[in-house]
Order: sequence, then C-alpha cells, then structure tokens
Amino acid sequence: MRVCLIGYWRGGGEEDDDRWPDPRDLIDESWSNQERELVASYFEQGFKPFAFLGFSECRLCGKLNGSAEFTDGVYLWPEGLAHYVREHSVKLPAEVLAHVRRRYDELGPLDANRDWSAEYPDRVFLPEGAVEQFADFERGWDGMETLFVDRDWWPKVTRA
Repeated sequence: MRVCLIGYWRGGGEEDDDRWPDPRDLIDESWSNQERELVASYFEQGFKPFAFLGFSECRLCGKLNGSAEFTDGVYLWPEGLAHYVREHSVKLPAEVLAHVRRRYDELGPLDANRDWSAEYPDRVFLPEGAVEQFADFERGWDGMETLFVDRDWWPKVTRA
C-alpha cells in the first residue's frame, strides 16, 4: 500500500532535509477553532503501523510529541501532528483538509448495537492491544502463567 507522508518538518536534527516544510510557514491564526479541532481529532487516530524508541520534539515549543506513526490508508503522519494543528494553528494543505472532511462525511452518524455482548456474559472483551498493556502475567505455584485482567478498566475510561 502506498501512502503520502505528511506532518514531517524541517529542523529535526540529523535527518534534517530542506524538502520538509518549516511548520512556522503554515501557521494560520485566523483558522477557525472548530475546523482546527476537527482536523486535530482526526490526526490523533488511525492505524498505528510503526512505533519508535525515541520521542519527537515539537519544532515550535519543544514539547515531547509522540513516538509512533498513524495512517488512514491514504496518508501516513507522525503521532504529534495533532499537536501542531491544535496548539500552534499549523494549517495543512487544502487537499489534506478536504480529505479529512470527506472522511468524516463518509462516516456519518453511528447507530451502535450495544446489546450484542449480552450473549457472552462470561467473557471480557478488550480492545486490541489492551491485554498486553493492562494485564499482568505471574507464574502460579504450578508454573503456569496466569492472566489477570483489569475488569474495571473499560468502565473507568468511559466515565465522563
């Protein structure tokens, strides 16, 4: 799958390349807060194909800005792209903004079936990756690994 790389900036040290834009050149203080938040929210999500060992720093304020990349199948962007959009009003090219609007329009309103899990009262359903992130493995007296799942995690993170 071929994707377009976006959200990489000049000023990144050893991999610095004049082909990358300077984020200062894309700042638009007049950009509407509503659209900016919509775009930032979009770039906080996606499929995460790559994660790295070090954190990137914001070229504008120095904040640690993530260590992974996201994709939606069309674009590939660094985890910190939403920070540039939200905190610094870095406005992405019109083609990218149109893509984000189109993806939100395609999604439309959701009508989620919340009754399906009643068929499985003895099972715990966790998002992909949650077991590795939130479960502890311990060796029992019989040498077998025991998985302890935090059953309170999902209710906690979904409370307002």
